[in-house]
Amino acid sequence: MTDKIALFDFDGTLTRHDSFLTFGRFAAGTRRLLIAAVRSLPHIIGWKLRIIPGGKAKETLFGHLYRGWSQREWQEKCRAFAAKIDTDLRDDIVRKLRQHQQQGHSTVIVTASPADWVKPWALGAGIDKVIGTEVEIGPDGCLTGRFATPNCHGAEKVTRTLSAIPGLRECETWGYGDSLSDTPLLSLTTHPLIV
Repeated sequence: MTDKIALFDFDGTLTRHDSFLTFGRFAAGTRRLLIAAVRSLPHIIGWKLRIIPGGKAKETLFGHLYRGWSQREWQEKCRAFAAKIDTDLRDDIVRKLRQHQQQGHSTVIVTASPADWVKPWALGAGIDKVIGTEVEIGPDGCLTGRFATPNCHGAEKVTRTLSAIPGLRECETWGYGDSLSDTPLLSLTTHPLIV
């Protein structure tokens, strides 16, 4: 890691759409995604009414989609999804990413999406590190439908980033995000930008 680091949100910043839903359609199919959304509706409504945290609603939907999948099947779908990400990229932000890389800056994605489906694309794109929500694998080698870490969103992005990059505050940093939930992460950076 260099002393010049560019931090990028993923969904809506590097990509045009939320990859949680795009991956759901790709990996599980539209029908299963719709059924999981209906089953998760009480949690989604609770989140919209600010009764329950967004991360809990997201985890509930995640569980309805992927609980019981083998780790091997999950990883295969995540790797296959990398090509789909290429079709949903924002050219303007990818240009900024490439500029940082050409200048020798370290590049890091900090995302609320499960890191497993972002990492294969990031590896091919020359990204140095991906910090994201981690999924829980049970002792049977299958997804439990729960997250192994808190949802990497809002203030949790700050916690996870400082843990993964301890010397971050001593570096010159750039931050790119597209929403108010990215503000805590951007506040860490020398050069924040809402895009």
